Amino acid sequence: MRIMKATYNKKGEHEPQDKELSAKVNALNNLVVHLRKEINEVMEKFEQKNVTELFENINHLILKQEEEKSEINRLQEEILQLKELVETINHVTLKQEEEKSEINRLQEEILQLKEHIKLTNQTQDTNIQLSPKQSEFRQLQNMLKSSRHIEQVSTKKK
Repeated sequence: MRIMKATYNKKGEHEPQDKELSAKVNALNNLVVHLRKEINEVMEKFEQKNVTELFENINHLILKQEEEKSEINRLQEEILQLKELVETINHVTLKQEEEKSEINRLQEEILQLKEHIKLTNQTQDTNIQLSPKQSEFRQLQNMLKSSRHIEQVSTKKK
């Protein structure tokens, strides 16, 4: 019994320490559970806040992309209009160059015709000055002289 008594005494001696230690472990356990609850609450709030902000940011980005896409479409339409305008300008410019070339050709032709007319007029003026128009009387006289001359030549040959 003595042995039991000594064990019992030893147990009894440690019993208050065990209770105290057990109380401290329970307190720590309760504290850990409480901390876990607080951490979970903070994580939920953090996740909700981040998810909400994330959705807001995504919506903002989507709106911004739609605005940019709309602006891109508007600019593409303007580019198409400008291309058509450039094509029209090029066509008109080409047509103007062709017309200008035709005008230059016609002007050159007109100058040549004027030169020809001028030369023709000068030739006619020269001919008129060199041989004034004979009267009908003079023409008949010349014809008679010619015929006499022909008769003389023919009689001499006989």
